[in-house]
Parts: sequence; structure tokens; C-alpha cells
Amino acid sequence: MVTIRGYRDKDAPALCGAWNAVWPHIARTPGELAREAKELEPQYQSRFEVAEIEGTFVGFSECVRNIGSYHPQKWTINIIVVPEHRRKGFGAHLYDAALTWLTPQDPIRLTTNIFEDDADANAFCLNRGFTERKRDFESELELDTFDPVILDQVASRPLPQGVTIKPLAEIDSPEIRRAFHEIFEEVRKDTPRAEPPTPLAFELFDQQVLGDPDFLKEGTMLALDASGRLIAFTGVFASPFEGSVEQWLTGCRREHRGQGIPTALKAAGIRWALNIGMKKILTDNDSRNAPMLAINDRFGFKRKTAFLTMVRDLVEI
Repeated sequence: MVTIRGYRDKDAPALCGAWNAVWPHIARTPGELAREAKELEPQYQSRFEVAEIEGTFVGFSECVRNIGSYHPQKWTINIIVVPEHRRKGFGAHLYDAALTWLTPQDPIRLTTNIFEDDADANAFCLNRGFTERKRDFESELELDTFDPVILDQVASRPLPQGVTIKPLAEIDSPEIRRAFHEIFEEVRKDTPRAEPPTPLAFELFDQQVLGDPDFLKEGTMLALDASGRLIAFTGVFASPFEGSVEQWLTGCRREHRGQGIPTALKAAGIRWALNIGMKKILTDNDSRNAPMLAINDRFGFKRKTAFLTMVRDLVEI
């Protein structure tokens, strides 16, 4: 008989192992869970429950509010069951227990994510009233077969007068970090999302993004105008896969768009990855983000299986 109980710190390795089996491209570690528990304010922290049979871990649920689209009554709910124990009803037990805990929080919307080709997860969500809200593509660029000629082609197109590209590691400073946060906040408003963005305080951005142990300042490229003002960026994180890095958000101030700056930033990031011997660059994009998808296609990124953001409204919104 399945037992649903509260999370204990010693569950972290099993929890991360189960998560990583489903979402390897956004792998989690016990250290990351400990860091979040220590640093995040209570309203941003995850609430886990564990399912086990005779002391054996079989899955977990997670209820958490989205930091970047914070609303006290909107929750992300993740149900993860280890592969060998799927289709045995454990996910349903975890979901029902999570709803029981959520009810006093007066939730108005639930969000979860699944892969498009995961028939069981699709059926699980559809049977519980979830519908697709957002579709993203994982993409990867194989550097072993990458033709660097395209980098020379991009470099041959002059940037706007006075614009230069530098890695964050070279020019990092409190002022640059503030400017990075400022442009990040602007770009978020124009990026396709499942929920409208809410302001992210500089201190939280500095701690959770720039301060993330996996954030790679040497691979994060910044574009500055002739006055030294930050006008665009592309961020890079370490990947859980050996020989790979993850290109994160690429963004440009509105008045500087349409001038090839994001393409040049991407090219600089690819050249950096090649120079340090990386084998692959990973990224993901919303299916509605046509300009960025076009840039990735130009460089030769290959799209993989889509992952879906599924939403269930508990009240009429």
C-alpha cells in the first residue's frame, strides 16, 4: 500500500534522481534543493510530498509558485513517479494529496509541464482538466559537425557603430549587474510566457541568476553601445550533460532590435563554446518566438520533442 508523507532532507538524492529521469535537461541536485531552502523566501519555496511503498521511494509531488510570474493563488504542481512504478496509480495518489494540501491556499490556477510524446502524462493531465497553454522546443547544436563559416559570415556584418561584445567575466561590476537586471526586466515583458511576468527584485536576480553556481560568466555575452550602456545579452549556464552548455535567454533593448545584435551575441557564445572544447549547445524556445527560432535555425540548432505547459483553472479567470 502506498504511503504519502512529508519530505525529509534525506529524500533529496531519490527525489533528484526521479526528476532527472524525466527532465534531464533541467537536472536538479541535492545541493540545489538545499540552496533554495536556505536562500529563497518562504513564498517562493517548494513544498514536496513523497510516495513510498514499504519504505521504498516511488515518486513525489511538488507545489510551488512561479518566482517570475508570482501570484499567491497560482501554483505549479509537479507529479513525478520513477519509471518502473508508473501506471500503478501512484501519480493519482500524489496528485490528490497535493490538492488536499493546496485547498486551504485557495488556488485559482494549476500549471504543470509534460513532454508532447509522453502519452501517459498527456492522458493524466487531460483526465484532470488541464489544457495546453504553451509549447516550447528543446534544441541542440552539435559542435562536432558545426561549420564555423557561419560565424565568419555573421562577423562580416558590421554591428551598429560603436557596439561591442564582451563576456560578462571581463567587465563584471556592480553597475553592470544592475544594468543586466534592468534589461532582463524589459526583455521579459516581450518574451512569450504562460503567465505575465512579475517584477523580480535586483537582489533576487543577483542571487538566483547571476549567483547560480552553474551560471557561466565567461560564456555570457553582453553587447554595449558606444557609451558603454548595456543593450543586449545572451546568458549561458553549465549543463548536466558532459561536454555541453546551455544557452539561456537572449534579449535586446527594444530600440536596438532588428540590427543583428542578438545574432552576433549567439555567434560569440558559439565561438566561445568551440574554443573551450564543448561538444554541444542546448537551448529551448517558445514556439511563438519566431525571431529567436529563426536565429537558432540559421546556426543549425535541431529541434527536439516539444514540452508543453498545461493549465487547469479552478475558478473562472
